[in-house]
Amino acid sequence: MDTVQKLFRFLDESPTCYHAAANAKAALTAAGAVELRESEQWKLEKGTLYVVERGDSALVAFRVPEGPFHGFLMAASHSDSPTFKVRETAEAASAGNTLRLSDTVYGSDSVAAVGVAAHECGHAL
Repeated sequence: MDTVQKLFRFLDESPTCYHAAANAKAALTAAGAVELRESEQWKLEKGTLYVVERGDSALVAFRVPEGPFHGFLMAASHSDSPTFKVRETAEAASAGNTLRLSDTVYGSDSVAAVGVAAHECGHAL
């Protein structure tokens, strides 16, 4: 399965932030992540992948470095409500080799709403 197909499968199986967190956590634990609980004291080991869940809708995953520590490499994403939604009949004609989706964002077609949607989509990249 290629990366795009995996992404579409994840999106299909994750209609809410709760589903997305559960599915991401399942993928992390299948990859060997050890679950930590905020309410317990942690004993971290070098080279181990860890995952922490909060409120059934947020995850933090990290790996303790095996060698000398030189800094952080981080990636983050989030979901908001209202969320960016593509309409059922969203395809619109566009110039060149581009597919444009949905003129309406956050229930509005204002420049501000489009800017917010572009910002939110950027979090997922």
